[in-house]
Amino acid sequence: MPKSAVLLDTRDANLTACLRELVLFRSNRPGDRRPMAALAEGMLRSLGGKVSRHGDPASPALLATFGRGGVLFSGHIDTVPSTGDWKTGPAQVKGGRMYGRGTADMKGGVAAILGAAAELAGKVPFSIALTTDEETTMDGAKALLAAPAVRACSFVVVAEPTGLKIGFAEKAAHFLHLETSGKSAHASMPWTGISANGRMLTLLEALRREFPFKGRDGITFNVGVLSGGVKANVIADACAAELDFRVPGAVKPGPHEAWVRRTLRLAGIPHRLKRVHWVTALAQDTSHPELRRFEKLANRPRGSIYFATEAAIFASLRKPSVIFGPGEQESAHITDEWVKLKEVGIASRVYRDFALAHGSGA
Repeated sequence: MPKSAVLLDTRDANLTACLRELVLFRSNRPGDRRPMAALAEGMLRSLGGKVSRHGDPASPALLATFGRGGVLFSGHIDTVPSTGDWKTGPAQVKGGRMYGRGTADMKGGVAAILGAAAELAGKVPFSIALTTDEETTMDGAKALLAAPAVRACSFVVVAEPTGLKIGFAEKAAHFLHLETSGKSAHASMPWTGISANGRMLTLLEALRREFPFKGRDGITFNVGVLSGGVKANVIADACAAELDFRVPGAVKPGPHEAWVRRTLRLAGIPHRLKRVHWVTALAQDTSHPELRRFEKLANRPRGSIYFATEAAIFASLRKPSVIFGPGEQESAHITDEWVKLKEVGIASRVYRDFALAHGSGA
């Protein structure tokens, strides 16, 4: 198991060192995520936590317990692949920011959790959940729900990037796979074939008209992956698209999917649609006294959360939850992703202070 020489606490220099180590470790492995889990497990054990693994052995979820009950700090250490032409190097620091894939989403938040944990150990009970598949299935968080220590927690903090704004709710995430077919032919004789790519464009245009972007807090629709055809001079006989919908409110997958299917059916193009993933929106009573306590202690404004997080998975525990972490939401998944190092320190100290207040009942 990899050993870390990083000193962990809430001081900015030590948080920066921890974040640098996390960012420099490759974390977008598509198959075996055990190496990154081993690094995180070594850090958790160095803090004195009792660590257990849950879910898929190739993509494990880690649970570190420091007593029973208290705050559950949640984070993920997997990232999406790097895209675009980066102008910065991994873990490069410039102008008070650290750059690199995962700095904002969400290794900055994980570093903040670890720093707070170093100062909380032995003072109040708490637990840390770190997953390695949040960017794909969130199955790790689902597996953790059965753990007694997770069920015993009394508050959940998800350290996703919010720009240090406080999130009490988030959108649902609905991923769909759309396919259509055609008939291949020579591109110079389109009358002898049927373009699957052309059919797909018609279907996607119908969805774009039905789900137009009207604002950040409404439904958003994205074609994340589009693939069809083999060569420019061959009419494509198959085309597929990976679709991403973000849906606010207490919408269930059935009604929203029915809406999508109706839109596609009315386009009059033969197609196949299947659900890949659904994460229910998080909604809760924001008058809960512990949510009010967190808001008062953090002394930060509320903000809208545009993406889906594992808070929606842990919502089945029926415990108050907050999404609060360093890094701007808009910095996630971008080229030259970054996080303000000052925000990592602020978040870590808020986590520490809230866990102490919550654990002591003060």
